[in-house]
Parts: sequence; C-alpha cells; structure tokens
Amino acid sequence: MPTIAGLSYDGKEWLDPIPQGFVPRSSFNPYPSGILCVPPSVKAVNFMQDKHILQKAELRDQRGNIWSGLSWDTEIGHFEPLKGLRYKHYYLSCPGLPILIVAVEILKDMARARYLSFGVQTHYHPQNVMPKAEFSYPDSNDKWHCFRNSSLMQHHTAQGCISRIRVEDSILHLLSFSTRYWAMSSNKDFMRTNDYCYSTLHPKSGDILPPIVMLLDRRKLETEMMQDILNLKLTRV
Repeated sequence: MPTIAGLSYDGKEWLDPIPQGFVPRSSFNPYPSGILCVPPSVKAVNFMQDKHILQKAELRDQRGNIWSGLSWDTEIGHFEPLKGLRYKHYYLSCPGLPILIVAVEILKDMARARYLSFGVQTHYHPQNVMPKAEFSYPDSNDKWHCFRNSSLMQHHTAQGCISRIRVEDSILHLLSFSTRYWAMSSNKDFMRTNDYCYSTLHPKSGDILPPIVMLLDRRKLETEMMQDILNLKLTRV
C-alpha cells in the first residue's frame, strides 16, 4: 500500500500508525492509515494489487528552493476506468519549515480528454489527535464552523481553500491555492480528511498538479498570509 506513515510536530505524531497487514477497521477493508493519495473511485483494495515503487524525491519551486522527501510511483492496473494511468505522488518538505507538500505528477496520461482528480486521504492518530481534535472550516460567507470529534459518525463536506484541525495548542492547516472539494469523516474508530487536487483538461505526461499544503503551527493562519507557499510552481530538479 503506497502510504506515508509519519507526520510529527513538537514531538507529537499526527498520523494513525499503519496496521500490520492493513487489517479492516470500521467500514474500511482494508484500513490504509497514514496518508494515501488516490484517483476518484479507486479503492484501497485495488491499490494493494497494483504496482508501486517508493523512491527518494526532489522538486524545485519557481524561486529555486528545493523540496525533498519521498515519492510513490503508482500504476493503476486493477480499476478498469483508469487502467494504465501512471502517476507519482510526492511528499516533500523544506528544512526549517513545518510543512508537508503533497503533489501529483502525471507520468502516463489516459490518451483521452478528461479531468483527473486525486484525493489526499489523511488518517489521524487515535490517541494523539482524535480525543481532542477540533475540525473547522469557513463557509462561502467566511463564517467559520467548528466540530469536535466524537464517538458518533459524522461526515462534513464543503469547498474552499483552507480547513484546520486543532489539538490542544497545535493546529494543522490543510491548504490549497484555489478552491477544492474536501471531506472530513470520523467516529469512535477513525478520523479522516480527504482533500482533492485537480488536473487541467487532458493532462499530459510531466504535468505536476497544484499541491495540497499541510502546515503545522501554534497560530491560526489565513490563506492570505501564505500565498507564496500556496502558489508554488513545482518542477523536476
């Protein structure tokens, strides 16, 4: 399973540990844990049958900064509508910045005109995050809504450029340069966010999609304060 297993800040791990064998949990079979980047309608069970290659990776932004980390090279082979699609999902940071960038590069396109979207599915730690998590987001009128995690099933969706998860004095900001669709689901067994990044019409091999930015800080930050980060144009080194 092409997941990323760790995201820590101030000594606290935010991601759910990856279970041995990717066992079932709640309504998931298998439950992926960590961060998983998937095209629409592709299930985790499909991913377990597909080919994935883990590599060290670097991308350069338009200001010359190098973002480094890991990438998964994934080829869809067991989901017929997207069979043959090959893409690389990057998980990158820059020294001294509490930021994880999740970006997707198209390696082999579908040879037909269509948009592609990829869901960045983040699964949160059941002890460190879930018991005290507060999820918040602004609506179209810039009014913020806040939900505490609970044992009852909840599911929230909206469109926007920012959402936040606060745990005690730390805040995870989930950000994008332009409006995206997102979802948050949780119950007593899991908490997950799903943030989408999008291609242009008929993406070509070599296209790198605008990233999802995950920023950890003690302050509540606004998108207007982070335009330099959100407007990154990434290319291969």
